[in-house]
Amino acid sequence: MKPRSITTEGYEMVEKTAGKSGNSAYVYLPAKWTNKKVVVIAIEPLEEEAQG
Repeated sequence: MKPRSITTEGYEMVEKTAGKSGNSAYVYLPAKWTNKKVVVIAIEPLEEEAQG
């Protein structure tokens, strides 16, 4: 998959590394973001995509 440009507007931004949790990944966000709509975007190639 090729990278694509995504434009969005928001109120705050954090850049974090997702952690592993079983068969999923997680990212901790500020508590004040609770019950707010958020967007998560992978900014690095995913492993299975990077291999081929």
